[in-house]
Amino acid sequence: MNLKIRSQQGFNVTRMYSWLLCFVPVLFQCTDNRPSVIANYVFHLAKTFNSFYAEHSVTNTESEEKKILRLHIAVMTATVIKSGLQLLGISAPERM
Repeated sequence: MNLKIRSQQGFNVTRMYSWLLCFVPVLFQCTDNRPSVIANYVFHLAKTFNSFYAEHSVTNTESEEKKILRLHIAVMTATVIKSGLQLLGISAPERM
């Protein structure tokens, strides 16, 4: 996960994109019937997003560009977590 994304928002944005981009490779690792790989990935993605969210307000930003970027990260994260949980047979809540 050494993705280099230039951003004004620092390391947490880069880390979020890195985790999100790892979803497909994680799925390929699960071809050996190892659902724990998905479970660990979803757990760490949620933990990383929690840190991101605690540090960066999604709706109260300095610019509209940052707001849109953070909203995209939130939506992508929710989609990936929901997909991962569905693959594990777990239903995700509509809202948290």
